[in-house]
Amino acid sequence: MMIFRRGSTQVTCLESRIAAGSVDLAILYEDEFTTALTRKPLFRQKLYLISLEPLPGQANVISLGRIAEMPPVLPGRTNGRRVPIERVFADANLKPNIALEADTLASEMWAVRNKIGCTILPVGDMSHFGPHPFAKPLLIEPPIHFTCSLVHSADFPLTNAGEAVRDFLLGFIERRVSQADMPGTEWIAST
Repeated sequence: MMIFRRGSTQVTCLESRIAAGSVDLAILYEDEFTTALTRKPLFRQKLYLISLEPLPGQANVISLGRIAEMPPVLPGRTNGRRVPIERVFADANLKPNIALEADTLASEMWAVRNKIGCTILPVGDMSHFGPHPFAKPLLIEPPIHFTCSLVHSADFPLTNAGEAVRDFLLGFIERRVSQADMPGTEWIAST
């Protein structure tokens, strides 16, 4: 069994399922490596500010201080994407002025589309988010990163089939990361 999660509230559950041997392999977007699993970090992805309309005076980059003045729409506190966002704000002695906490990415994007606030996503290309365009994503400075890792149990070795799936995924993800529609992504896996 293999499960993919991106910034999900179920990362801890997935990690415990891998440790228990009920899940063989997972791809997780993580901020910190907190459990004793075998991880192969694949790539780092920067987070961007997403808004419906261009922000005055902002071309490509936006400061964390400027975001603190805005009303962001963020995932709930248990969401994996929220953790690095909160940490970077705290490190800068800033606090986001949260307009809304959303349960799903669809809810976040609905709120942005309806001008409730902006959001912070690891997406540098918004062309896949429907027919109505959003403003060009703004890179956040200082950067906020997610690391995508291929994770499996340190106690239960992968089967031959699991190793074949792992190897296939490594090649597929490396090719995907090199494509132009994934700006802000840096391949970090060693070969």
